[in-house]
Amino acid sequence: MFNNSIEILERRTHMRTLIVYTSKYGFTENVAKILGDHIEGDVAIHKCDKDYSVDLTKFENVIVGSSLYVGKPNNAVLDFCEKYQRLLMSKRLGFFVTGTTGKEAVEALRLNFPEDMVKKSEAIGCFGYALNFEKMRFFDRLVTRIVLKKDQSEVEIDSEAIEMFAQKFNKHNMRSDSK
Repeated sequence: MFNNSIEILERRTHMRTLIVYTSKYGFTENVAKILGDHIEGDVAIHKCDKDYSVDLTKFENVIVGSSLYVGKPNNAVLDFCEKYQRLLMSKRLGFFVTGTTGKEAVEALRLNFPEDMVKKSEAIGCFGYALNFEKMRFFDRLVTRIVLKKDQSEVEIDSEAIEMFAQKFNKHNMRSDSK
C-alpha cells in the first residue's frame, strides 16, 4: 500500500543549455536553431560575434558552434572559449562545426580549441555546409571557386548528425532538484 506521508525530496528536471555560435553567412545560425529544437529542456541561443555578455552561471550545459574557414573556427568563438575557459570547464560541453566533413571537423577542434575542453565534451558534431554565392564576399567566392572548384550555391544540412548529437547530449541532460 502507498504511504501518503512520504515527502518527495527530489525531482528531476532538464538542465538549461546555452548554444553559443558564430555564423558568417547564416548557415551555422540555422543549424544552431535546428539543434536547439532537438535539445531537451530550456535552451538559449546566443550569437557570439564580439558580444560576450552572456551569464554562463545560468546554464549547466554549453554547446559551442562555429563554421570553419580554411580549417579554422571563427576567431570570436575561439576568443569566447579562451575568455571563459575556467567557467566552461565546469559545464557539460558539446562542440559542433559546419563547413567541412566529420574527420576534418574533429581535427579542427583538436587543433584550435583547448585540448581539455575538447576531451571533456560529451558530443562533437559536424552538421554540413553551405555555399551561398549570393551572400559571399568577392574574396570568399574567389577562394571557393579555386579551392573547391564550385561556382554555384549549394546547401547540405546533415539532419542525421544533428539528431545523433542531440540524442547523445540529451542522454545525461537531467538534474536533481532538492526541495
